Amino acid sequence: MKLTKEWLKEAATTSSLYKGGDFYEKVGELKKEQNKYTAIVFGELIYDVQIEENELNIDCFCTCDFDAGGLCAHAVAVCLNILENQYEEIEVETQADLEETVEITDYRLKDGKNFYQNVFKSATDNTQDNFLQQLFENNEFLRKNFLELQQNNEKYNVSIDITSLRKNIFDQLLSVDFSDKNNIFDSPINRQKKLTNTLLREEKAIEQIEQVLNPYGEKALAFLAQGQLTNALMVYLGMFEASFGLPEPEWEEEPLIDDFEAETITICQNWQTTIIEEIQDTTLEAEQIKRCIDLIFDRWQLHHTDKSLTDVYYDFKFFEPFLLAILTPVTAQYLKDLLAKNQLINYQTAQISLHCAKLLQEEEWWLEIGENFAGNDPQIAEKLMQRYHQLDQIDDFYRIARYTFDLFPDILVNFLLKYIHPKVDKPFYTELLKYYAHKKQDLEAFKELREFISPEEKEVFIQNNATNPTFYTKLLAAELRFTEILELAKAQKNTWEFNELVRPILNIYPRDIFEMHVKRTIENLTLHATTRLEYRRICKNLVAIKEIKGYDETRKEFIKRLKKQFKHRIEFLEELAAVGF
Repeated sequence: MKLTKEWLKEAATTSSLYKGGDFYEKVGELKKEQNKYTAIVFGELIYDVQIEENELNIDCFCTCDFDAGGLCAHAVAVCLNILENQYEEIEVETQADLEETVEITDYRLKDGKNFYQNVFKSATDNTQDNFLQQLFENNEFLRKNFLELQQNNEKYNVSIDITSLRKNIFDQLLSVDFSDKNNIFDSPINRQKKLTNTLLREEKAIEQIEQVLNPYGEKALAFLAQGQLTNALMVYLGMFEASFGLPEPEWEEEPLIDDFEAETITICQNWQTTIIEEIQDTTLEAEQIKRCIDLIFDRWQLHHTDKSLTDVYYDFKFFEPFLLAILTPVTAQYLKDLLAKNQLINYQTAQISLHCAKLLQEEEWWLEIGENFAGNDPQIAEKLMQRYHQLDQIDDFYRIARYTFDLFPDILVNFLLKYIHPKVDKPFYTELLKYYAHKKQDLEAFKELREFISPEEKEVFIQNNATNPTFYTKLLAAELRFTEILELAKAQKNTWEFNELVRPILNIYPRDIFEMHVKRTIENLTLHATTRLEYRRICKNLVAIKEIKGYDETRKEFIKRLKKQFKHRIEFLEELAAVGF
């Protein structure tokens, strides 16, 4: 099989394809030998990638820990380079040389995560120096990253007073004059978007908050661009802390925003996302990451011990995206120890702890966290069930599935239906199908459900959905209970959902349906409809009578009569013409 763009799209997830494009320029030493390609990819670590075209398939190997299914982003990046012919083709070694090379190097390549400790560090100083010299001479990307690391160390000392910064930002937020509404309703926004006054007022208020916070967010980005992650975090923490304790402004008229504090925190969260995006392209030194972790813990400790600062709530869930973005295997152990020391392995830090356990490859601890907090977080529940499924621990999988479905049925039902098998647990599968069919109003799910329940249970399910006429009608139609649909249509002939109700019986009881259409149209035009919108709805419903077989001439006569009877209603006649009458 040959590597093609079509194969790559099938083999990789959308996420891996997107990230693989980012790694395209970071592929190095791409070589082809017969039907095998080897390369290295510079990411958080240096990853070894191997792509081999076989007769029946394409095998891909990477030393990263990607396990979400499909190709990882590093393999995608190498494949993209291969498709662009960005590789060096080398001559085939003799069989003896090849066997000796494989014997010597294979186990080392596959040990990519520990390559530095087990291979590089055990080499002589002279060998290491020669290798590094060649590496830096031939790779501008590594030279750039090394300079950034050096700058990080040189600029590590910081002197920002977060408490003072917080007070300055807080005072600026307090000074925002939300009563200044000049030109709010005669702005380009109003003219272009045609927003309501309420939305314009809220948007204007948010703009005023952003005018205070954005300069500080830009300052944090400027520090980050200079390799000063710690300074950037200090500025951000000042913004975050200033978001708490904001009093609701008093307005004589209706308020511009519903919650001053909540809107300010949302803007801070947006800045955290922007900072994280910038971090992805930055090389971080372990000591600097540890300093950032210390900063967050120090501020958490301060606001938990100083009673004068209790208005600031340090929820670790808020900093979860940031911590997940900067963690490495080395710093994961450091964070784990801090969480344990401060007794903070709880719901707030569960996702962070899971990530630490993954980086540290501590399977038992990972499973322990998953078990402890699956009942608090449906995302953790899904991850835990997926892991048990991978480990073929089916009893544990089903135990967690039953427990968490009771807690998060809406969120987990789709996930569980992909994994639960009726041959393994028919009652549970039936329960899931019943819930899904009812909640999603899914007719195909109901049809499958019928295979697993008794006639009595089926009737109970149908009647439990009688409050939703449209879905109820579909259920009756699936059971061929057309007479009941006709009776339902007669009882609800004035509903705007009438067309959906009668669709299954349109050509089973054509006369009844046509007569009901005639009556409801005349009644609406005579007693209710006076505006173009109402005429449009009537005409839209009339389109359905075109589908009634054998009534072409009768329909034409009816429309002719309508035009004559309501000839003075010009808008109605225009809407009739618009739908083809």
